[in-house]
Amino acid sequence: MMTTLTAAAAMMLTGAQPQEIRPTIAILPTMNASGERWQELKDKQCAKVDSYLEKEFSGRGFTIVPRKEIEASIAKLKLDFMDEEDHKKANFYQVAEEVKADYVFFPLITSTEQGYQDRDAYRDREGRCDVKVWFLKVSNKETILASRNFAGRSGGLRITLKPSDRQIQAAENAVRDSLEEGMKLYKRFATK
Repeated sequence: MMTTLTAAAAMMLTGAQPQEIRPTIAILPTMNASGERWQELKDKQCAKVDSYLEKEFSGRGFTIVPRKEIEASIAKLKLDFMDEEDHKKANFYQVAEEVKADYVFFPLITSTEQGYQDRDAYRDREGRCDVKVWFLKVSNKETILASRNFAGRSGGLRITLKPSDRQIQAAENAVRDSLEEGMKLYKRFATK
């Protein structure tokens, strides 16, 4: 009679290591609803945020759903995330389920501006950016962050960045802060 080995027993006999199970995340494309008229600035802010999120989630052990799959799902579901009416958790879950993601993250830039920061010896330009984020667990429809606002600022020496570059960096800074808070909460949800 032949004995069937369980997967665990087979790994022990062969010396194989179990594969690490990495959670999958759908990072929806960053939308910029700031009202800024300069399209190039808006595009650069979105690209900076998208790049940052992919790097950070990948570095934290997530498998990133390819952007083309996400865009195809959004198109198939006829969603427009520039339209505030589509900023519903049900829509985010729907996209994530379509691409078989465990989590979904959506950043929305809501405002961006340049301002001044008074220093001891001089007045410095500062970039500012507000971002609203959603970070959701798909399997049991749990909210990690939903429609939470984060403010990013970027200043520094006058010679280091143009004011528009500071606005771009401020967008990343806002998302960095949201991710820092979101990952603290994520750890509670990951074990459920």
